[in-house]
Amino acid sequence: MRDGCTGATTTVHACVANDAAAGPACSVEVSRQCPEGQVDACSLTPAIATSHVCVLR
Repeated sequence: MRDGCTGATTTVHACVANDAAAGPACSVEVSRQCPEGQVDACSLTPAIATSHVCVLR
């Protein structure tokens, strides 16, 4: 895991997988399947990324 702020993957400090890459923009409704223990950053209120990416809960 790494800090999502590194490389601007997230807009706040949140843990993401080392190989995490931003997906489509949050404005695009997709069903992102995240590994157990992680959640799509766009599904949080407020969203903590501008693109779909899995973050540690």
